[in-house]
Amino acid sequence: MKYLIYILLATGLIQACSNGPKTLPFLGERSTKDTLINGKTVTDTIYQTIAPFRYYNQDSVLISNTDYDGSIYVADFFFTTCGTICPMMTDNMVWLQEKIKGFPEVMLLSHSVTPDIDSVSVLKAYAIDKGVH
Repeated sequence: MKYLIYILLATGLIQACSNGPKTLPFLGERSTKDTLINGKTVTDTIYQTIAPFRYYNQDSVLISNTDYDGSIYVADFFFTTCGTICPMMTDNMVWLQEKIKGFPEVMLLSHSVTPDIDSVSVLKAYAIDKGVH
């Protein structure tokens, strides 16, 4: 009976891991705005914005929100010691990084939520390991 319980638990765990979602959900507020362009109404989606910031990146360069003015940028929030959703988010950002080459108006930005742990050297090692440019 003891072994049957272990087998059922293992089977349940394998099923739970294999049937999970393949994409990340979009969470947050968004609204739309209609604009008249060349006589046609175009609906644009307006997403949440990020508060002003100033941080050192993995290359010891001080960056701020003003570095992204006039650009379209995709931001995510992660921490290097995260073992759950962060690696998937980072993989998606690396994939996107490759897709937007040649589009300088589109930029990517990942914010660490544990800057006391994620020092410049830790971020640099993480970026190298994950293939982040």
